[in-house]
Amino acid sequence: MTSVDRLLRDAPLSTHVLERVTAPPGGARSHLSDGRTVVWLPKATPFRAQIAVDAETTGQPMPSAMARRYPVDTTSTFWQCWTEVEVVCKLTNRPVLLWPAEYGLDARRGPARACTVITEIRDDLVITWGVRANRDS
Repeated sequence: MTSVDRLLRDAPLSTHVLERVTAPPGGARSHLSDGRTVVWLPKATPFRAQIAVDAETTGQPMPSAMARRYPVDTTSTFWQCWTEVEVVCKLTNRPVLLWPAEYGLDARRGPARACTVITEIRDDLVITWGVRANRDS
């Protein structure tokens, strides 16, 4: 098992959902529309690896323009795809609003091939964690 695999395996254990409080420094974070913050604070990060996290609440509706353009089976499926796209964009320094025009909601194409992501539904959240290991890692 590589250091990236171990990091992602342990990601759910080192992730906290904070209620309207100041998040501790470090790690990766995602701010939710209801004021909560999801913070991923891994114990160790492989040398020069980048980490990112994104989360969305499962109960919120899909943006209508996105629903028309990218039909998916369920709202939960949409938010899973969207959080994966957000994480890949964070890791590859790409604007998230440009990604769908080129790759749709597929977070495994193009520059995303250099990233490893996992997604989980936890309570009312879809959370995606990602790592981009530099060649030296």
